[in-house]
Amino acid sequence: MFLIGGNAITKNLAANVYNTWGLNGSDTSGDSCPAALLDKVDVKEIAKQYHMLASFKNGARLWTLDWIEVEMGKELDFGGMKARWVNWLDLRGISTEPGAADYKNITVTRHTRFGFNKGTRISVLDDAQGNPWVMKSFSLITFPDQNLRTSPTWAAA
Repeated sequence: MFLIGGNAITKNLAANVYNTWGLNGSDTSGDSCPAALLDKVDVKEIAKQYHMLASFKNGARLWTLDWIEVEMGKELDFGGMKARWVNWLDLRGISTEPGAADYKNITVTRHTRFGFNKGTRISVLDDAQGNPWVMKSFSLITFPDQNLRTSPTWAAA
């Protein structure tokens, strides 16, 4: 979940990012963001509850990483779905409209380390300028039936 605040007129925006990792029954299912919980989250109500300009469902996602170390902060309740603070995004100049930040380089402030083990197959995506980006997760928002077996892989780490 993103909680977006700032000045909507000047588009001087920032988002606090909350992650469900390790919560919501994931200790038994492995799924920390089950559709049954996520579907019930009302982003307009969440924005109102936390006095924000907007909120955004940034999931569910599947991680492609082999390992991750995350410094987590305060846990919040998003209409029954629990999530902990994990980072801050600088969204200056980006609209609060859904999709406005898709495929844009955004500054992330966090204390997280993640990576791939040697020999792991990874997906490398090229942007319009030809810059390679290693995919660390993929979204299930648009294509909920995706899985790690059907995700394309391109290179070994």
